[in-house]
Amino acid sequence: MITIDLPQEVAASCLEMAIALSMLAHEDVRLTRTASFVHRCYVRAVTSTPNQHTHELRWRRFINALDAYLDRCSNAAPALAHRMRELVSENGDLLDGREAMAS
Repeated sequence: MITIDLPQEVAASCLEMAIALSMLAHEDVRLTRTASFVHRCYVRAVTSTPNQHTHELRWRRFINALDAYLDRCSNAAPALAHRMRELVSENGDLLDGREAMAS
């Protein structure tokens, strides 16, 4: 991920998310690829968007991707998985069963 164009706090957040997703993959190649997709969703969700609607769609896509990813992860890092589940729970209203439109 290239962070040169991102504000420092956003770049730090993206790095933190990448590390967390990687730790949850626990060296499983299949999960590592999925973690990469979830991370791209996160980066798009936290970077600037042309309007609020696009931001909401991108955040919805990230939350749904994270929820699906967590369902596939083992309990390699239970405390970390719990923190990520809390993030999904805090945004539970976005888990409506519909996939977010491409943004």
